[in-house]
Amino acid sequence: MTSAVSGERKYVILVIFFIVILCLFHVRKTYIQKRQKLMNENSDVYDYDIEYDYLLNDKEYYSQQDIEEFHKIELLANTDHIKKTNITFSELASLYLPSAKTIVNADCRRDLDALNNAMINPLALLVNHTFWPLEMVDSWGKQEDGLLAGNVKYMGFFYECLLLDVDDQTYDAHFQGQYCTMAYGKLKNASEEHFHTPRMPIASLPIPSSIPLHILSYATCMPSTCTKEELVTSVNRYLAVTDRELTVTECQTLDQKPNFDTAETSGIIFFNLLKYDSDLLEGRFISIPQIVFYNECTNLVSRPLKYLLVFSISGNLKKIFHVDTKTGNKFITCIHGIRFLSICWVIIGHQWVFSVNFISNPIPTSQYLLKPFMFQIIANAFLSVDTFFFMSGLLVAYGFMNLTHKSDGRFNPLLYYVHRVVRLLPPILVTTAFVATLSGLMVDGPLSWEYKKNMLGSCRENWWHDPFFLTNIFQISGNVNLSKSCLGQCWYVAADMQMYIVMPLLLLPLVWWPKKGAVWLAAWTVISCLIPAIITAQYDLPPTILVGDTQGIAYKKFYEKIYVTPWARASPYLVGAWTGYLLYASSGIDSRVAFTPKLNWMQAIIGWVGALTGGFAVLFGMWRFNNGFDVPEMPRASAIIYAGFHRAVWAVMMGWIVCACHWGYGGPINWFLSHPLWQPLSRLTFSFYLVSLPIQYVLFYSTHKLTYFTNLNKVIETAGVLLISFFCAVILTLVSESPVMAIEKMLLKPQEKKETDKTVNDLETEDEGSIVKKVDLQRTFSEQQGNNSSFA
Repeated sequence: MTSAVSGERKYVILVIFFIVILCLFHVRKTYIQKRQKLMNENSDVYDYDIEYDYLLNDKEYYSQQDIEEFHKIELLANTDHIKKTNITFSELASLYLPSAKTIVNADCRRDLDALNNAMINPLALLVNHTFWPLEMVDSWGKQEDGLLAGNVKYMGFFYECLLLDVDDQTYDAHFQGQYCTMAYGKLKNASEEHFHTPRMPIASLPIPSSIPLHILSYATCMPSTCTKEELVTSVNRYLAVTDRELTVTECQTLDQKPNFDTAETSGIIFFNLLKYDSDLLEGRFISIPQIVFYNECTNLVSRPLKYLLVFSISGNLKKIFHVDTKTGNKFITCIHGIRFLSICWVIIGHQWVFSVNFISNPIPTSQYLLKPFMFQIIANAFLSVDTFFFMSGLLVAYGFMNLTHKSDGRFNPLLYYVHRVVRLLPPILVTTAFVATLSGLMVDGPLSWEYKKNMLGSCRENWWHDPFFLTNIFQISGNVNLSKSCLGQCWYVAADMQMYIVMPLLLLPLVWWPKKGAVWLAAWTVISCLIPAIITAQYDLPPTILVGDTQGIAYKKFYEKIYVTPWARASPYLVGAWTGYLLYASSGIDSRVAFTPKLNWMQAIIGWVGALTGGFAVLFGMWRFNNGFDVPEMPRASAIIYAGFHRAVWAVMMGWIVCACHWGYGGPINWFLSHPLWQPLSRLTFSFYLVSLPIQYVLFYSTHKLTYFTNLNKVIETAGVLLISFFCAVILTLVSESPVMAIEKMLLKPQEKKETDKTVNDLETEDEGSIVKKVDLQRTFSEQQGNNSSFA
């Protein structure tokens, strides 16, 4: 009996359960029908809060597909954003799109009307999977965090705009996305200190005059059927009451083909011919096994075809990466480590400083990151230039003295100057050709137009400055148009060449009359220190480039009067010549000046302490006056003394390091700098010098979003630049430097010579011309004010 009652209760419970389930399904169906009817009939006044509340509180009544769909909507936008989207679009449309009052293009008007109609109900766009209006608005560059930190460049999302390909029959929209960058100019009324911003894509609040709003730029996305002129006219009309107007407007679309004009076409033909010639050489004229193993083919080397072997990729790679463990009085091995570490210092300085134009926090970066004591390593990275001036003077003097001694004091000027030109010119020509023709095809992003307009324009007009060693002369001229070239860093090549031309006048007296020649060289060394001191006093210049000179006024004068002039940069070169002369004398080759360097441990320690103290004083001595903006002014007497002698003191430190390492007093420092693993990297230094800065510019102008400046980020970026520069340097060396040097040796060097002669000549050929570009820190601050030209 009890069992029967229990069974009836179970059946009743099951029936009630099924009835409840049916009621729930009915309620759900009724709710969905009412919701759809309400959305269709009252879409303009629909309460999105009610709908979103149902979504949040009654998810159990939805299917899994509905839950996933609403979850997507929840991720894309919250309720407040959806409610405000229409208001934001209406308020900002005049800053981002052409106005109907200025449009004469019927297609543009049609597509803008479609966008306006679509943005009336953004939630319906999400539900119906019509995302193109939201993607277009979403790609606009709008105010980001960090306005007071100098974040005034709003780049939006480049490819989110360009990838739009709209063919919407519902809204009658047919266009592609067109990405445009707009920049504001300075106030017409310069006396205005604050600027309220109700008509700018940033917060509506008073902006301090310290914020550089005249470099404010932002991006928009508009239909490709509209023109740049229509956009400029509309936005300027809207900005009229703010006393501002657009100064720069550039637009890009995805279907714009690369501009293959004469320059690009010539570059493609030229570099394809280089590749074709290499393939032809490797595979047709001479068999590949003969090329690869040409050292074993003595019959081939002795025939005229030996001149083709200089283009062998495998043979030249072996030479580049050859490691020689020989040591002796003829080998200045520590030069290899100094050279490569100095080029790394150069690239690090460029990466830290030139990236200021492409970061989102320039104000705190300039205010706080400059303060640490160790930042002087970057702020004073100009000393890396003086290191290379020193090494150039050393190797020129060392090679010159050896060669003239072996020729009984005779000097062959033709061979002296031809060697220099042949050594430097081919890599410069190849690099210049690539930068002027094909580099623009490698730049992609919102700033690509700026690279092509400013960088390539001056490069193609003034390309001849660099191979003719006139770069610094035109930079001294002060003519803005003439001062820019393809490889602006080649100001160093020009200055070095100009000093190289006059060096025989200073070194030949040492060859013919050692004592009188020493007095002669000493006099010019003192004069080389006095010249920058006198110029600094005469024109009231700073002792060096100061990082707080954001306007670049003092920098411009310093750059033109001292920085790129050979007569003001000669002191480290001449100290290097003294070092080369000492190494020559200590070698015992010339009995007239020969001496044996013998130092006890106390003298060696005093030498190291004195040299490092002087070097650190030069490197860190300006910290008090060169760590930001609110710093005391350096006393004029101290500034003049520092300007005149700090480069020579730095070169003296480098001279001690080289001599101590070469004479056996270097200890662990010599072991590190002379390690054989530096040799392959050292051979690539000249190519590093040529390719690294163009690579950095290509990377900078390919920026899609501004980055936040931190020291760790710069370390990571520099590591990437070094790696890319390494591979490019290998290629440049293979196609230009190694073949020309090999041909020169075949044509100009005697076939029969002693091993000692070969050692000295190889050292002079390989090391003398190794030069590196300067670290131009302060020019970037000028670029930050809107000048993004090519400087080096």
